Formats: sequence, structure tokens, C-alpha cells
Amino acid sequence: MNIILKNKDSILRPLKVSDAKSTCKYIKGNKKYFKYSTTMRFPHPISMEKKFIQNTIKNWKTGEGYEFGIIVNGEVIGCIGLHVNKKDNNAELGYWLAKEFSGKGITTNAVKKVIKFGFNKIKLKRIYAYVIKGNIPSIKILTKSGFKEEGLLKKHKKLRKKYYDYYIFGKTK
Repeated sequence: MNIILKNKDSILRPLKVSDAKSTCKYIKGNKKYFKYSTTMRFPHPISMEKKFIQNTIKNWKTGEGYEFGIIVNGEVIGCIGLHVNKKDNNAELGYWLAKEFSGKGITTNAVKKVIKFGFNKIKLKRIYAYVIKGNIPSIKILTKSGFKEEGLLKKHKKLRKKYYDYYIFGKTK
């Protein structure tokens, strides 16, 4: 689990329980910013975040998931991960980044690095991502990273008492 991926603007590394304080800080401070999150898996308070991180460590060991902290100036300002389906040799890509760091290319660079890791190190054949309709920044990140829109899933998921349409994007090796 000593895998470290370096970008010009950040470092990607597996999460540690000690990262819970900074991840909670950025999650708590950005709740409205996450309105387009395709999941509500943003653990808070810190005790829940520690459990989440412990689960990501377990997933690394079993090969079921690879969650990286996005590190800038020694703090985890976001996360990016692959949630693996071993049977079909594919993975769902997910990510978040604190609002104050958005628009600087950090997420796009992280996505490109994690795609390379997924295809070259864990030998995936396909990586896909869901995006709530209207999340233009995430759509731009995926298209800049070589993903293709594969379709629109109408009223795909109910989050926050409302049904949302989701785009699915994919990239194959």
C-alpha cells in the first residue's frame, strides 16, 4: 500500500486514519458544493470518517477498491478512487475535491493518473463514472481525460428526496 502517484500539483496516496481530520474539514466546509455528488458517502463527523478510511484500507488489501487522498501542502483536499468489480474486470471511478481548489486542473490530473494506474497496474479493461445531469465541471473533467459519454439514465437514483438523471461515461483499454 505504499503506492504514491505524483502530479505537478498534488500527490495521490492511499488514505491513512490520520487523514480524517483534514478530509472532515473540507467535507464540512463544502456541503453545498457537493450538490451534484452521485453518492451521499461523505462521512462526517470524524468518527465516521475514520471508519470510512479503515474500510478503504481493507479494500486496498482485498483489491476491491483503491482510494487515494489528493494531497496539497500536506493536507487531504479531496479523494479519488476506483471501486472494482473483479468478475468483470472493471471499476467505477469516483472523486471529490474541496471547492477552494477547484478549477485548477488538480482533479483532471488526478483522474488521468488514476486511469493509468487502473489500466496498467491492476489491469482493468474498463473504467466508468456516473455524473448527475447538470454537473458540467465533472463532465469536462471526464471528457478531458478521454472518457466518452455512453448514455443518459433517466431518474436513475433518488438522492436527497429527489430523482436525478445520470450520465454514464466510460473508457476502455
